[in-house]
Amino acid sequence: MGILDGLLDQVTGSVDGPSRQQTGLAGSLLNILMSGEKGGLPGIIQTMRDKGLGGVADTWVKTGPNQPVTPQQVETIIGNDKVQQLAREHGQSPEDIKKHLAQLLPVAVDKLTPNGTLPAVPSGRQHS
Repeated sequence: MGILDGLLDQVTGSVDGPSRQQTGLAGSLLNILMSGEKGGLPGIIQTMRDKGLGGVADTWVKTGPNQPVTPQQVETIIGNDKVQQLAREHGQSPEDIKKHLAQLLPVAVDKLTPNGTLPAVPSGRQHS
């Protein structure tokens, strides 16, 4: 889990004074973005484009400053069901989850796209 740990450190290191709750939530967020859940990172970006947030998503992927999102926009991006699930898993209110994700999501996408491009969508799982 070395790569994920390194990304987790980068994401939480980019947020002002990350709490233990944010660190745990950042790990869950990275799992979503990297696992293919909700379409993984490409799926999240496509959802943002479909919901009128494509310009914001582009700032996260490309190099340069990231545009912020509101907690309400986070719910639009990942869905109420996922917000509720994360709230249960992390023992926080849905409002707190959305607020934390509004800080973490732009940083996570930025760190996962260091060259300013989305990674290729995996065509299937490969076993080693």
